[in-house]
Amino acid sequence: MQRGFTSELFDMDGEKICPVTLQFVGRAAFGNQWQTPLAKEMHVNSRTMRRWAVTGAPIQIGEELREIVVARMDTGQMALALLAGYLRKKPHKLRVVK
Repeated sequence: MQRGFTSELFDMDGEKICPVTLQFVGRAAFGNQWQTPLAKEMHVNSRTMRRWAVTGAPIQIGEELREIVVARMDTGQMALALLAGYLRKKPHKLRVVK
């Protein structure tokens, strides 16, 4: 059986979270330097997270990983809503601060 895009992202045996999936989720939640922040959130050693990024993560962390991503999405959505409200009221006063 030929492996397609979906089966490369998710371990169809259900034993591990594929490294590509973990890397994608980690970058989406924390940016390019995702390993250490995600390790801290999950209370695991950063070396463990780096190993999982290569070998795959135990499927048991899936729910905790989902909760972390949802919490970060909620925070990001609140930030976008606040910014959108500000832009509607004062679009001409927004400036980049260095």
